[in-house]
Amino acid sequence: MEPQQIELLIGIVVESAIHTLIFFSVVALALGLLLLVSPQKVVWIKSVSDRWMTPRKSLKPLELPRESDSILYRHHRWVGSITIILPIITGYLLLYGVIDELPRAAVSGREHYLFWQWLFDSTIIFLWLSNIAAFIIGSIIFFRPSLLRRFEALSNRWLSTRQGLRRLDQSYSQLDELMLKRSKWTGIFL
Repeated sequence: MEPQQIELLIGIVVESAIHTLIFFSVVALALGLLLLVSPQKVVWIKSVSDRWMTPRKSLKPLELPRESDSILYRHHRWVGSITIILPIITGYLLLYGVIDELPRAAVSGREHYLFWQWLFDSTIIFLWLSNIAAFIIGSIIFFRPSLLRRFEALSNRWLSTRQGLRRLDQSYSQLDELMLKRSKWTGIFL
């Protein structure tokens, strides 16, 4: 990465951090004034905004196991040939269809060109690496799918989203209660 690209990325991060701090400062100021003037409105806002939303219902489809190994082994020639052909096509397009450099006409602002060039280069590297891996896996599926049995034991372990997100599915209201008990001091602080 060139020094100009690093400076541009640092500038974007600093500018984003400043805008975020300004936004949260304005929200804190408004909340502090509201706590000083009318704490009961904060209770009403808290009751409206504290609706409990659990991810369990939306993540339910991820909890259901779907067996696809039998389909893969039964039709391994078709799956393997598709998994070999697609990376070859993508590799051909990367070699002959993608320009080496991001066209300057595609980026409207000249100041952000280096950032877009860095993003473009990173995407090309990611595509090359993932296509090489897909080609290798496709070759294994096509010629010797039994080599994947060892890999299956590792990759077919069940990871429960319910267990992983259990800590996020709890209510933490101690800070809200403390803020409402000492509304004047919290308002002055904010």
